[in-house]
Amino acid sequence: MLICGAATDAGDVALAYSFRGSGTHSVTLDGGVFSQSTTGTNQLGSACVCALDLTETITGTPRTIDGGPLRVEGDAGLSPITGISGTLSEAISASAGSTNCACALPCVAGYSFSSQ
Repeated sequence: MLICGAATDAGDVALAYSFRGSGTHSVTLDGGVFSQSTTGTNQLGSACVCALDLTETITGTPRTIDGGPLRVEGDAGLSPITGISGTLSEAISASAGSTNCACALPCVAGYSFSSQ
């Protein structure tokens, strides 16, 4: 993940991150909270041994040194960031026409993350 000033001159802060195999996504942080979803269809190579459709959603909040929201300071710098915490959820289902999947589908997997 990368946190930087947004391309606009509106005082926004952007978060850039990459979902597996889907390129880089950017979101504008509103008070420090971000949420983004992406989907993939006919994904191969899993332990399920069939084509899968995935929907991944990442949601989180950067943590600042003072506990407040992430913001652009008066000197155009960012409030000091101490980490990011959030969740990643994956909704997994068999792609249309998939047969003999080794997994019980559909299912949802969830992960929490925290960095310091």
